[in-house]
Amino acid sequence: VFDAAVAKREHWKKNRGAREDLAHQQWRKKAVMRQPTLASEDAKAGKSEVAEQLRKERENLQDVLTRFEAQQRRQKRLLQQPQLDLAEALHEEQRQAMAERAAELRMEREKAAERKRKEELRRQAAELERQRLEAEERRREEEERDRQALERLKREKQESERRRAEERRLAAEREEQQRKEMEEKF
Repeated sequence: VFDAAVAKREHWKKNRGAREDLAHQQWRKKAVMRQPTLASEDAKAGKSEVAEQLRKERENLQDVLTRFEAQQRRQKRLLQQPQLDLAEALHEEQRQAMAERAAELRMEREKAAERKRKEELRRQAAELERQRLEAEERRREEEERDRQALERLKREKQESERRRAEERRLAAEREEQQRKEMEEKF
């Protein structure tokens, strides 16, 4: 609608001069036809009067045309003002909606970053817990190996003591037997 009105106004401006020239030509023809033929003196005086009238008429038409154009501009502005107001209101609403959407997106990004940070903290805590459990398991296994090694050492010591005791007993028995044999011989 606005573009059509602008195009119509531009077309009117372009053709205004041609229409004015056409109107002036028609007016001159009619004025010449109405003008009585006068004697040369009267004709000269009449010409100057006619020329003066024409000049005044032209100034008057120019003034009327200027006022008409100003009135047309005012009317056009009055007709376009609601559209301009609407366009400005729509633009403002669009800007506000875009600002709200940007704020929403910013909040979503912040929430996503917070979720990611929390997830990372959870993952790190789980990793630390896993490492702690593994360390605890290794410690228990080492304690179990140490306990088993200690028991094995105790058993070996006991076995060693038993063997020594057995060897001492056997040695004592051999000695006793040798002593008895020696006593029997003597």
